[in-house]
Parts: sequence; structure tokens; C-alpha cells
Amino acid sequence: MGCAERGALECASRRQEEWSDCTAEKAYEKLSSADVRVTNQSDKDDQLPKILALDGRVSAVAQRLGICPPASPGVMKSRRMRPSREPTRELAEEAVAVKRVLTA
Repeated sequence: MGCAERGALECASRRQEEWSDCTAEKAYEKLSSADVRVTNQSDKDDQLPKILALDGRVSAVAQRLGICPPASPGVMKSRRMRPSREPTRELAEEAVAVKRVLTA
């Protein structure tokens, strides 16, 4: 293995260590920092909220599948989520996708 490959593996290992235990809220906080510079600020502004939205959707599906306990109302409010009592086709499709990922 050459120097470039070792360097790439070391960099990947450091990134994995830095982000592997990161919650969506922590990721949002890190990435929204002024230290994270981007070419197009409007892209950053548009994409960052999607981290929390995706986390909320995955959590809701996991709860409905019985994989994790329900989030507290404070967490749901911070994620701008509303509990839903009626399953929808979209939710069913998300549940199937999440189940595939979790059982892979």
C-alpha cells in the first residue's frame, strides 16, 4: 500500500470516528457553523433543515415498527413533527425502506 492509500484510509478513519456517533442535532449544529464554508449559502440554508426532517421521519417510522420508543413531546416540537395516528401509503413505503436498511 502506497503513501496516498494510507493517507486516504487514515483520513476516512478519522471522518468515520468524528461522525459515527453524531446525532442529527449534532450534525446540524456542526454543519451550520460559520466555520463550514460553502460555495452557495442558499444551498446550505436549504439542505441543513432536511437533516432534522429526515431524522424525524426515520424516528417516526422506527416507532411505528416498534424499533424504538416514542420521542418526547419536546423532541417532537424541536423537530417540528406532529404525531400521526393513521398510517399512510407514504409511511408504509418509508417503513419498508427503513426495515430493509436495518435488516441489511
